[in-house]
Amino acid sequence: MPDRDDVVARIEQELGEDEQFDSEDIELCRDLLGERETDTEAEREVVQLNRIVAKRFKTLEAETSVRFDQRDVVVHGSNTSGKTSLVDAIRFNLLGLQEKERARLVNPVTEGYETLYTDGFWQVDDSEYQIHRELTDEGRGYADHDRPKVTEDPDGSPVSLTARDQQRDVSELIELWPYESRDFGRYNMFSLFFFQSDSSRAFLDWQEKEKFLDLLFGLNLTKVIDESERRRESEYAPTEQEASAATDLVEAESRMQTLESEVADLRDRHDELREKLNQRRAELSSVEEIIDGEDEIDRLQSEKGRLNRRINELRSERLDKRDELRQTRQQLSRYRESELSREIGSVATDLQELLSLPDRCPICTHEVTNEQAERLLEHGDCPLCDKSVPDDRLEVESETDAEERVIEQRERREEIDRLQDTQQRLSGEVQTLEERIENLETQREQVEEQIEETDLMEYVTRRNQLESEIDELRETATDVQVRLDARTDELEEVQTRVGELRALNEQREQKSHRQQILQSFEKYVRREIEYERQSITEELEEIMTRLLDYFEDGLFADATAVSFDDGYNFTIHRTEGEDKPSTRENGDSVEGSIQSLLFQTAVLRYLDSLDGSLPIRVFIVDSPYGKEPDSGNASDITSFLSNLPSELEGYQIILTVATTALADLNAFETQYVTEYL
Repeated sequence: MPDRDDVVARIEQELGEDEQFDSEDIELCRDLLGERETDTEAEREVVQLNRIVAKRFKTLEAETSVRFDQRDVVVHGSNTSGKTSLVDAIRFNLLGLQEKERARLVNPVTEGYETLYTDGFWQVDDSEYQIHRELTDEGRGYADHDRPKVTEDPDGSPVSLTARDQQRDVSELIELWPYESRDFGRYNMFSLFFFQSDSSRAFLDWQEKEKFLDLLFGLNLTKVIDESERRRESEYAPTEQEASAATDLVEAESRMQTLESEVADLRDRHDELREKLNQRRAELSSVEEIIDGEDEIDRLQSEKGRLNRRINELRSERLDKRDELRQTRQQLSRYRESELSREIGSVATDLQELLSLPDRCPICTHEVTNEQAERLLEHGDCPLCDKSVPDDRLEVESETDAEERVIEQRERREEIDRLQDTQQRLSGEVQTLEERIENLETQREQVEEQIEETDLMEYVTRRNQLESEIDELRETATDVQVRLDARTDELEEVQTRVGELRALNEQREQKSHRQQILQSFEKYVRREIEYERQSITEELEEIMTRLLDYFEDGLFADATAVSFDDGYNFTIHRTEGEDKPSTRENGDSVEGSIQSLLFQTAVLRYLDSLDGSLPIRVFIVDSPYGKEPDSGNASDITSFLSNLPSELEGYQIILTVATTALADLNAFETQYVTEYL
């Protein structure tokens, strides 16, 4: 890895010269700079492929075995021979399934079967490791998933699946784990070592490639940026309460000031009332001492009180008697009116009996009509039953009614007499009570005159006045105290709230300060990253510009140079045609494929020059002619790929080529071993 021990010192010097950074801020930045010390330097040097075995993997229905023995190999065959399935099996064997990633392997089990398996024999420095994976498709998903079984220096014995390993074991074996643990994703990272026609720009278009390449190239400052951003977004991001603390604090402090003013006013008012109350009580005590020395005034006051009570009692009794008298008069009036009505009614009844006809026969009791009733009276027999009716039967009812009326009239007259006696008695009692009340009121007036004539009356008047004032002051003081207690309680709550809000606001300000500090810090770090990237991209520019010499007939025949613009984005410059930036959407074109081949080849060549870089030394290129380029581009691709072993001397190159007119297999014989599939 590049020696960059002076980076921290340079950044710290810049921080020290920046006035917005205090000692705590600089210490925080030092802590963040320590993140770059996380070890990603590989201990192993080489990971390459010896052999792959696959069965029922995509189009590889029968067991297929291809030996590579860490050599540069061209696998060729017809378009349906299973070349792409073979390289997918290699990737699956090493990485397993990655269904949630942008680049993923879908439905790998051969149609019509349920289970596949792959065996990869990988050379890791001086040892060989067998990685075995099985996968069962149950229609709804994969059972037992794709857990690997890793065997060191296999002897050919059958693989036991009683204790499978984890993918992390494989990732640690090939030292991919330090990068995978940062959530880059295995398939995304491996796309650097894997070129496939249907996703030729998989690595070039990967948004996370810059951070990944920074780590690969030893630019550990990228991790510093990541950690700084993480702290800004998590540790130093204000909570909802902290975010609103400033506004809430202004309101709370305003309310606190209002309450403090109200409490102070109420306290002053309460103290003032207590002082007046104490003064009135002291004066009352003096007045009472003077009054207590004289018995006459007390006797007169007592007599006045007794007279007042007796007058009130008699007035109440008079009120009851008056009410009883009123009720008696009302009853007497009703009886008199009823008596008059009875007298008039009796005469009317007699007249009615003389003029009316009977409506029933006295013998059979049947109803009779007016005509029949006249006959009854005239002849004395019933017109219905023909029975004779005695005269006394026709008169008995009238005599009985008359007797009843006499009795009733006598009783009513007796009740009237009783009520008249009661009325007279009650009138006398009311008159007596009024006379007694008048007499007592006269006595009270005499007592009041005696009180007024005494020398102590002035003190009595003052005592009464003081007692009234004391009661009023006590009531007012109590009301003020209640309001004071309520405001004091609310003030305590608001003061507590203000304290909490001040603490929250202080935390918000501290976090805001830390966020600003970290943003400034990140600018310094990014400047260092750009400085270091510049030296790296200069080397990549040199490598890619030299690689352009292999393109003589096709799209990039007139390409002259490569320059990097922003991060790891670049532009291929041409003398005649338009320049070709890598950011242009051209994933389905020959242009995009060639750009990816150039970039990945340059990156791999640069990695091979670094000590302790990721030890994977395999570059797999699948169906490079899949875009059906014209003959000029086809010859350029052939020229480029046939020289890859020379350009990537430290890598094992695996090519799959369809046996078509576009592919000149003879061009690969010099530097590749050919295998037919």
